[in-house]
Amino acid sequence: MAQMEKLIPTLMREYSKKISNASGYWEEGLMQFGFRSGDLEVRGKLEVGDTEVLLDVVIPLPLRPIQDQIRSKLEELFDEAFSDAAA
Repeated sequence: MAQMEKLIPTLMREYSKKISNASGYWEEGLMQFGFRSGDLEVRGKLEVGDTEVLLDVVIPLPLRPIQDQIRSKLEELFDEAFSDAAA
């Protein structure tokens, strides 16, 4: 889980011109996270079970045209963190 905890600082570094107020915390296999893009807030949770990982993201209506890009990037970041943790 240590790799996962590094995601928020990584997001802030890589996307500092596009997002702000990134936050996240772990509690018993559940990561709650969120960030702002302008006046809009994206939030979600990542639940890690024994055999699966569930990513649930709430994207505000004005960002819906790019929701697939947001979800894809989050999935990519989480996949990288999990593969690094497994190595």
